[in-house]
Amino acid sequence: MSYWTELVDAAVLGTRRAKPPQLGPTLRAPMLAGLTDQPQVQDRPDGIGLLHLAAVASRARRAGYVAVEAADRPAPPPAPVDDRPAVSLAARQRLAELLAGRAELVAEWLRLLYRAGRKPPDALLPALLTSATGNQQLRDQLKPVLGPAAAWLATATANPAWAWVLPSAGTGALELATWTTADHRTRRELLEQARRADPASGRDLVAATWSSDGARDRAAFITGFATGLSPADEPLLSQATSDRSFEVRRVATDLLARLPGTAVAERALSRAASAARVDGDSLTVTPPTELTQEMAADGLQSGAKGGAGHRGWMLTQVVTGPPVTWWAGYTGLPPARLLALAERSDWADALRNGWTTAAIRDQDTPWILALLDLSRIHVGPHGAPLMN
Repeated sequence: MSYWTELVDAAVLGTRRAKPPQLGPTLRAPMLAGLTDQPQVQDRPDGIGLLHLAAVASRARRAGYVAVEAADRPAPPPAPVDDRPAVSLAARQRLAELLAGRAELVAEWLRLLYRAGRKPPDALLPALLTSATGNQQLRDQLKPVLGPAAAWLATATANPAWAWVLPSAGTGALELATWTTADHRTRRELLEQARRADPASGRDLVAATWSSDGARDRAAFITGFATGLSPADEPLLSQATSDRSFEVRRVATDLLARLPGTAVAERALSRAASAARVDGDSLTVTPPTELTQEMAADGLQSGAKGGAGHRGWMLTQVVTGPPVTWWAGYTGLPPARLLALAERSDWADALRNGWTTAAIRDQDTPWILALLDLSRIHVGPHGAPLMN
């Protein structure tokens, strides 16, 4: 009879008729420390002890803990540190909602997580592993974003259903040797693993087959450089800026713009400073008039996009170029104040669109909050515009 079954029996019969089961060594594992270190609670006759024990067992079950098979196992060491940035609270809440039954949207959420180079929420990792265990599509999207916590959790809980998370005996150098013959998805996963363990080895993989890979592969692999991005990646990224594929060029220039000191980053800052500056209590805006050869080489495009005129579209791209945090240092103004000045300009829409794109790309909380506050001014309670 399992520990959980004994708890249910005691709850049905009542604590005066059936004594709640005692915590065994399995549920006294370090992963439940703090919950199990109150033996005096277990002896209370009013049901409080039973509820306490049920809470302990419930938390263990939700974490994937397999009590029978984990008995007599030594306590696992702490999980390795995952230095990837965490997702926002809103993104975490959204994932929790999607896990309730929209697997196809969870897969899309994970694709965006991969592109952002962030880690899945630790608290939702057990639910993600459980959902992906019986869903191959979800598993394919989850594996590239799993960090060291997933393997640690699968080992610590001894949950056989999560064995797919653990590295097999054939991983490592043997798998990396299959780089030239693996399919697209597997190569992306291998590159992600390599960049996390040793960015230089991942870069060498991409460089080895760069001339023979198709545009789809080159774009996907260069996107993977967002993990572990460093100045050492600049030569290959610079080479990619002259690629025949626009998507490859766009990704490469975006990454170079995020590397301080690169020529692309310096040109992006120079263009932004020329396009907008603070004069007292006003913002002077000077959008580009034409697309220069240098701007085209840095991935900017001419033409009207999203209903904006030619100059407005050019301005949006220029504003998007630098890291969004640069604007506060350049102007000496916080995001809310800078947005307020922009609203008085004839180019308010173009500026707002550029800063919105940059804030989302950089996951910058102060800017995102300021933009959300601004949206409440522009849209009334029933969706009616209040300002243009």
